Order: sequence, then structure tokens, then C-alpha cells
Amino acid sequence: MNGSQAAEEHHEAVHVDMVDQLTSDKKTWDGTSLLSVTQISPSGLNLLCSVASEMRELVAREGGDERLKHKLMASVFYEASTRTSCSFQAAMMRLGGRVLHVDGGASGNSSAAKKGETLSDTIRCLQCYTDVTVLRHFSRGSVRQVHDESKAAAQRDHSHQPILNAGDGVGEHPTQALLDLFTIRDELSSFLSDDKSSTEPLVVVLLGDLKHGRTVHSLAKLLARSRGEKDTRGIVLRYCAPGTLEMPANVQEYVAT
Repeated sequence: MNGSQAAEEHHEAVHVDMVDQLTSDKKTWDGTSLLSVTQISPSGLNLLCSVASEMRELVAREGGDERLKHKLMASVFYEASTRTSCSFQAAMMRLGGRVLHVDGGASGNSSAAKKGETLSDTIRCLQCYTDVTVLRHFSRGSVRQVHDESKAAAQRDHSHQPILNAGDGVGEHPTQALLDLFTIRDELSSFLSDDKSSTEPLVVVLLGDLKHGRTVHSLAKLLARSRGEKDTRGIVLRYCAPGTLEMPANVQEYVAT
């Protein structure tokens, strides 16, 4: 079994203890990796959107602050990226932190992968220098696999650091989905309304290549769990794709339940 196959199988193993672990209690976010949107509870999602709004106002008002001064983020990308990579770097630097970027792609010159170093070894090495790792990789399940291996090793030396999933093959893209949901909430005030007199659901159409689109996989899951107990309107997801590019069955099943 090669590394990609191992990552695929590892991705299917659901960490039950990680579901809904990120809540409105800010302590649940401290030092926690973000691998999947299923980690975020409805209350945690509300907190995240609230903080995002505060950060937007901070940047507009002051350009940022120094709360992450002396902190280092490892930005490790094995696939091409402009918006995701730059947005992570911009966020870190606007809060006073710094970034070490590693281009692990085929044409990159800053990764030891060209010399045969494994992904796990690369990340473990970078964790010795930095405080958080943002990882994008072409294999589905790779970020979760690296997280678990890193966590297991850290139990021996107490050096585990959070890893943020910036896209793992056709698996998930949690942060992009969070941005999409934040935009929906921001643009559609009715999405946040608790008006009990309104029962018409919000309809969201997901259009295009739904089979390989990791962002729509995360967004569909996120939309399915984004409303709290007070919601009376609900959300209806409609999938629009050619027969060969339909939304994966496991995502549809998750949304349906």
C-alpha cells in the first residue's frame, strides 16, 4: 500500500471524539487542529463568525495588532494556491506574526520531498521551529494522517502543535467553506434571523463538479450543521452536476442525517 492509499483509508476513520469539539467556549479552540468542519458545533460556528467580524473591523480600523507577535506559522503547500496561501499569510502578519513558507509542489525548491523525505517527517521538523502549521496536500486524508502521527509522537515529547487543513485532495477544504458560509451569513441577513414566523427554508444550490470539489464537500457538511436549536427555517441543499460528477454518497448521507 502506497502513501496515498494509506491516507485514503485513514481519511475514512472518523474521530468520534473530535466531532463538535469546537464550541462557544473559547478554551476548546486553544491549540486545537482544524481538520474537518464536523469538528465545529453550531455554537462554535457562531463564535467563529463573530470573531471573524471583529477581525474585519480591526483591520479596517487599525490595520491589525500585535497579538501574535513572536509567533511563527509554517505554510506548507504541495499544490498551487494563491488566495488560500496568501490569506493565511496576510492574517498571520496583520496580527503581528511571521510566516515560513514551504513550496512542496513539483516545481517547488524549498521542500525536502524532492529528496525523498516523507510528509510526516517534513511537518515534524517544521513543528520544531514554528507554532502552527497550515497544510495543503494532494492526497485525500493526508492532513488528518499527519495530525495523528504528529500527535502520537508528541505524546512522548509534549511538542504537539495545531495543524490547519488548507485542502487535502478531494477530501475537505474547511477554511474555504467557512469563508463561504460567513459570506452567506453576511450577505443574507435572513440567514441569521430567528423570526419564528418565517418557515420558508433557505435554498442553497451547489453547482458544478461536486465529486472532486473539496470545498463543496466541506460547505455541504457545514450548512447541514450550521443552524442551532432555535432555527425554524432550515436549509435545503440542491445538487446540480452531471451524472459522472455527482456529490459523493458519503457527503449526501452526512447531510441527510
